Amino acid sequence: MKVSVLAAGSLAMPAGGQDIPRPTRVEAGGWRRFSRLARLGACALSPVLESAPDACRSADVDFDRDELALFFGTGIGEFLSSYSFLKSLFTKGPAMASPLAFQNSVHNAAPGHLSMAFGLRGPSETLCAGPLTVLRTFERAMVHVVAHEQAAIVLLADDLGADSELGWRLAGVDAPLAEGAAAFLIAPARSGSPVLSLVEARGDEALRSPLWPGEVDGARTIGCAEGLYSTAEAHLLAQAFARSEGLRIGFRGERTALDLQALP
Repeated sequence: MKVSVLAAGSLAMPAGGQDIPRPTRVEAGGWRRFSRLARLGACALSPVLESAPDACRSADVDFDRDELALFFGTGIGEFLSSYSFLKSLFTKGPAMASPLAFQNSVHNAAPGHLSMAFGLRGPSETLCAGPLTVLRTFERAMVHVVAHEQAAIVLLADDLGADSELGWRLAGVDAPLAEGAAAFLIAPARSGSPVLSLVEARGDEALRSPLWPGEVDGARTIGCAEGLYSTAEAHLLAQAFARSEGLRIGFRGERTALDLQALP
């Protein structure tokens, strides 16, 4: 199964809780309601959507925000929002528990915020598959693109806060942690565009991935200096696209790999 990658963008942030810049397309009122996960996603998604009309036109693909599907993948989901809500419920009681944290703990909250902010009225789907999130999200999106012959957005993101970092440390993970997001505009395969394929992973030819926190050796293999997070492979795919380089990512325990073939 093959699709064209028409645009991609990403950001990765080391641990430390830095402020995430608000894209101009997102209104300040809506931004205040965004979780940190949604904010990371918005920063990766905004430039991809800005370039999408021209990219689709060049590839002779329709671009319609009323039809454009959004596939959102996150390795650990809205952990921080869920923790915040449960903490407020426990410490303040039901009458004072945080309604905003509860709203953002809902499984589809982040893509819901993003769809409203960016005017995306097509179908959306959220996937949370731990260390296989990048693979599973691309699989679902690629099936949609091939079946409907339409463009789609793939967005991968994972955040990091003091509470989730503490969780990783208590679980015995001592690797450098980070957070980030990556967005891709994919479409039916066209000549003249980088092609992303689902292929068979062939032993050592595939990168030792996914970069689940703790997989330090895998990170060193591909120079992931930003630190590890659950969907870091998506960041690396976006970087390879920007540099017009090929990249193959194989998934441990799976025979499937994602293979980005750049233009010669």
